[in-house]
Amino acid sequence: MNSRSALHDLRPRSLTFKLRLSAIMVGATLICSGCTSIKSYVDPQFRDATYQSIQNTDAPKYVTVSVEFQVNGKPQKRHNGTVYRKVSRVLAATRLFAEASAGKASESGQLHVIVNNVGDVGAAFGKGFATGLTFGLAGSQVVDGYIMTATYTPLGGVPTTREYKHAIHSTVGMHSAPEGMVAVPLADAFDQVVEEMLLNYLRDLQSDRVL
Repeated sequence: MNSRSALHDLRPRSLTFKLRLSAIMVGATLICSGCTSIKSYVDPQFRDATYQSIQNTDAPKYVTVSVEFQVNGKPQKRHNGTVYRKVSRVLAATRLFAEASAGKASESGQLHVIVNNVGDVGAAFGKGFATGLTFGLAGSQVVDGYIMTATYTPLGGVPTTREYKHAIHSTVGMHSAPEGMVAVPLADAFDQVVEEMLLNYLRDLQSDRVL
């Protein structure tokens, strides 16, 4: 799947997050704006590899990069561009892979990344609805889980697939922050989640001597 198509207004808002917002608006529209706030936090327990964990190389592997964003296993193509841009930035910073030009695609390896946003949409809706009816006075917390499945296939070689998990915690209304976590904008939280999972994969490819 080619994710290079130009897309606009690509904030990484999953179906779970959209339902959460819709529910909150039931109460929020009855009072002044700003009374209900949503804050996002990146779960630190999945943070492992960093850019310093990646060994430098002078010979990056040329690959054709493809990505897919899913919500509970169902493709959401409109967000592929968001994932693709973040994956490309990480690859450029680590220099382990270089994206092959269109004319060289048949002579390069393949790197395919799937980011699946998983969670209980029904539970998220119920929590948000309760918060909305109390105008933000009763807070709630929802967790968006993420699973990255990354596969690198060298030209003429054997695929290496690994799976990594992550999570974004979101609080609504008068709810305290998760212990030890700092609030960040949702778009930044999503970027960080994709970055950290991909860095784990690249580190493991080097550790397993695939690269």
